[in-house]
Amino acid sequence: MSARASLIDDAHPNAECEAESVSAYSDGVVTDGEFIHRYVYSPLHLHDGKVVTALFSDAKDKGLSCERSGSSAPRGELHARGIAQVESFNANRKPTQGERTYVGAVVASVGAVRALKVADERAYGVYDTALRENTAHVDVIELPSAFKSLSKSQQKLARLMLTEAFTDEPITA
Repeated sequence: MSARASLIDDAHPNAECEAESVSAYSDGVVTDGEFIHRYVYSPLHLHDGKVVTALFSDAKDKGLSCERSGSSAPRGELHARGIAQVESFNANRKPTQGERTYVGAVVASVGAVRALKVADERAYGVYDTALRENTAHVDVIELPSAFKSLSKSQQKLARLMLTEAFTDEPITA
């Protein structure tokens, strides 16, 4: 569990601060009727054309960066940001790192992610974390107040449920 997630959850347990915008660049709080999109890169996030669970591991320790939208279909500017991000990675990668390609984005309903529960505990928060260069930015974060009471197998189940809340194949540009 990250210090960031613990800090947020200690100050506002059980995702209370979802009701507030936490960024000066925000369009407002993230609502259950919105959709979130997560960039997918090959070969990092795919196996046999399907998304691997590692794509969602950032929710555990630093926040799962996604983009919010009123539509389940990723828009062109989302794909453009995904392409720019992978181009930056490839231009600055270490010699030991292989090149990556942008494949598309997976999508989930915000309401579905927020509804995920394990042992009657809500598992995830979806926070508005808009950036100057990307006002659609949000983070999905494991709720430490819930995860600390879960067994290792329940934590794995919660992470699997997050994976299954998203589409299993990326939507391409």
